[in-house]
Amino acid sequence: MWVTQHHKSVFANVLLRAMLDEFVALAEERPITTRKVLTEYVDDSYAMERIRAAAREHPDSTLAALHDRFRTRQFPESCWKHPVGYAEAVEVTDDLDAFSAWLLDNADALEGELAAALGLPDHEVWIAQSTCRSTNPRN
Repeated sequence: MWVTQHHKSVFANVLLRAMLDEFVALAEERPITTRKVLTEYVDDSYAMERIRAAAREHPDSTLAALHDRFRTRQFPESCWKHPVGYAEAVEVTDDLDAFSAWLLDNADALEGELAAALGLPDHEVWIAQSTCRSTNPRN
């Protein structure tokens, strides 16, 4: 479930970051370094190919599950298109910014608890702040 963001690129960005973390954890050496970018012309295509290969080499890994979701564009639907709609529908707190900060500060623990409550693997639950600025639809 994606609570308040309808841009698929935002979810893809969160998913890509998670894949890179898993990829680095599986690699015997750092797969992408500044030196490799500058001297060996490592680029996005190289990185995605290495992730794909690692996912195939470890088919039961979290990386493989994340890669499959990324490759097939299985993006979750949002409950609300923007935070204003969320704030109108859900009475969480008078200070939505403070609540958002609390969510981010406690993300690791909350993700595990949500995954357990929803019966999902831990890697299927993220609490992340959007890198895409939201706009107020009332303006």
